[in-house]
Amino acid sequence: ELGAGKTWAIMTLLFHLVDIGGQFLAIDRTDQGEYASPTSTLAKPVIVDLMRPQWSMDPLRIFPADIGVDKAVDLLTPLFGCTADSPMGMTLGELLRPELGVRSIPDLLGVLQRGVDAGATPDGKGLPAGWADLHRHLSYWSRRRYAAALMDPNLAPLNLNAEGIVIRTNRVEVPTAEEVASGDPIDPSKVFGRAIYGPSTEIGRQAFGSNKSRMGAVVMDEAYHVTSTPRGLASVTRIVRDGRKDNTALILGSHDPV
Repeated sequence: ELGAGKTWAIMTLLFHLVDIGGQFLAIDRTDQGEYASPTSTLAKPVIVDLMRPQWSMDPLRIFPADIGVDKAVDLLTPLFGCTADSPMGMTLGELLRPELGVRSIPDLLGVLQRGVDAGATPDGKGLPAGWADLHRHLSYWSRRRYAAALMDPNLAPLNLNAEGIVIRTNRVEVPTAEEVASGDPIDPSKVFGRAIYGPSTEIGRQAFGSNKSRMGAVVMDEAYHVTSTPRGLASVTRIVRDGRKDNTALILGSHDPV
């Protein structure tokens, strides 16, 4: 349906959900804040604006350690353009251990920086393959303004118990299928967009699935921006398959969801 009807209908469903004790997470890519504005009127809202963040989306900070490590790898490997079994990916997996003091992405950057400065790992061994490249990539992204929700250690961890969580992605697009197929360099903001959309839905899935007594809904309007990425589509598919037993609903709004 063209026009604003679907957004109005979705917000009506979400406010009814809150009225009966539920919660929701919505991804809002509109410049007008079509989801952020009404959600801000709730008693316990969380609005994450990637350009002016007040909350951290760092998976190492908002999830339990075992889940956070997996989600951090899922987020960072596509951001760095590597796979989990590449030298960078394997070094990343080795470093994401609590005993090394890595409890956040900024902590990870600190460990990498100290290794580069000393020319050795924390236990005095030579730097493994992938360490320098991992440091270079993470340093680059830490300086991008739109990545502050992941990289700023001074932000409070996102409150997963909020009545409504809205992640604003209006300044971060995803590459089109044509751009990916062309093999040409992709704008950094689109690389970040492709990496962040999947974890955004995972926040809702993990948060709501861990509290099955409270119904939750994950909402994606213009859903193509999530379903067009392999990780985003996989996350959506998991909600479709497992949402019923986790008491989690999925609401998609789009002219072209697939």
